[in-house]
Amino acid sequence: MTRSCPNIRSNVRERPPILNVGKTVAAIAGLAALYFTAAKLGLTLAFLNASATAVWPPTGIALAALLLMGTRVWPGVFLGALLANLTTAGTLMTSLGIAAGNTLEALFGAYLVNRFAGGRDAFDQAQNIFRFVLLAAMISTTVSATMGVTTLSLGGFVRPGDYGPVWLTWWLGDAAGAIVIASFVLLWSRHRRVTWTRAQMLEGACLIVAVLVVAGVVFGGLFSFEYLTVPLLAWAAFRFGPRETATVIVLLSGIAIWGTLHGAGPFLAATQNASLLLLQAFMAIMALVNLPVAAVVAERRQAEERLRESEQRFRTLYQRERGTVDILQRSLLPTRLPTIPGLMVAARYVPAAPEPLGGDWYDVFPLAGGRVGLVMGDVAGHGVGAAAVMAKLRNALRAYAMEGHSPKDVAERLNRVMERGEMASVVYLVLDPLRWHVSYFNAGQPPPVVLEPTGAVKFLDQSSIPLGTRISRSYDEHEVMGSLKLEGAPRRDLPSWSGPSPVVRRQISTGCWPICSTRFWGRALQSTMRRSLL
Repeated sequence: MTRSCPNIRSNVRERPPILNVGKTVAAIAGLAALYFTAAKLGLTLAFLNASATAVWPPTGIALAALLLMGTRVWPGVFLGALLANLTTAGTLMTSLGIAAGNTLEALFGAYLVNRFAGGRDAFDQAQNIFRFVLLAAMISTTVSATMGVTTLSLGGFVRPGDYGPVWLTWWLGDAAGAIVIASFVLLWSRHRRVTWTRAQMLEGACLIVAVLVVAGVVFGGLFSFEYLTVPLLAWAAFRFGPRETATVIVLLSGIAIWGTLHGAGPFLAATQNASLLLLQAFMAIMALVNLPVAAVVAERRQAEERLRESEQRFRTLYQRERGTVDILQRSLLPTRLPTIPGLMVAARYVPAAPEPLGGDWYDVFPLAGGRVGLVMGDVAGHGVGAAAVMAKLRNALRAYAMEGHSPKDVAERLNRVMERGEMASVVYLVLDPLRWHVSYFNAGQPPPVVLEPTGAVKFLDQSSIPLGTRISRSYDEHEVMGSLKLEGAPRRDLPSWSGPSPVVRRQISTGCWPICSTRFWGRALQSTMRRSLL
């Protein structure tokens, strides 16, 4: 099932877009307004201190904004934090100190994530998610917590004995906001396109309904067992992707906070602040576990898609190459056999269907003195390379034969033409129809099939090693008187000849025999017995 998959990116990260002055000012104003609204909402849950809350979404909003739009929008974080604290508690100086801490936290976190955790794409890969949690949620948040609580303590708004609990509340609220909110914003900002089928939309709706029902049961007090939510997160991670998993986490967090504030759920403690701390720790752990799983599943899914695309491309290239090789090979085969007085020649070429094309060829050409050259060859390998070697051998053999060299000399010259790594099997016969004399060499080809005037079939089993083996030895030339060459057939299963293989027998019956019956058997047998067939 195809889901939203984050792209597997290279080490070169995409930079945030460059905004002009007008867009930058608008972005700063929008960020300040959003930060202020989220801050006021979070501060309504400040039970230990008016400026410290366990639920602090602005940290995630500020961090995501700086990663998406660049650090140039940092004034929006400062203005939003300053206005939120001025309208809550403290003085102008404490508000300035808290706003400075919040801004430095966002800048420091954005720098660390951009430098070490993949930047805006941090939630696309599991290793970057763990780095994000360590750097942005655990380390950079200490800046805001330390500066904020210290400022309040110096201003007299935090008693010395409450410094530790207030600092822990501040830090954990910022850390949870960085994990839960920043992941949600970054993933939806980077992967906005939803391309679901009807079945996927139905499954997504079922997931949302299940989340609402289970969260209502767990955090509504009916059955306060928080681990009932784990299968829902696994469902989102394995069947959808990081974006949907982050959405489920945010939805569960909202319902859990609502239930905890109303005195229900599994995280009730002595105080509401302690209850929220337990809840935020649980949701942060769930996010830390399930977001990397979702990223790994998405990476694997996209890798499979890329593999399928690559396979399709290679299949297309293979078919294209096969077509090219087929055209090249057939262009080098004789389109029509030569007309030779006193001799009728026929050929049938049927490549093996499962095997790629490339190196098979045959040829018939007249020689001086009324003789005829008959060739059948097979180059090791397939594809364009084999076809190129085949063309080289075909042309070289023709040239040497036309120069009047004997089959033995032709074989030795062809062997010298072969480059390192090339290998071919060739049988070359010179037929003198006046004397019915055949001289030939066979370099690794299956023995030619001979049809005797009596109808008996035998094989010319005198053979040498293939061309290109680079073994220093000469090739033997053999002679036959009064024989008729009928057909050759590829055979690669036996190192030495021990009789016709089933493939050869089948080719004799299905390949050569129809030619004989259609081209010659229609005439009187006596008139066809002195004809050579290829």
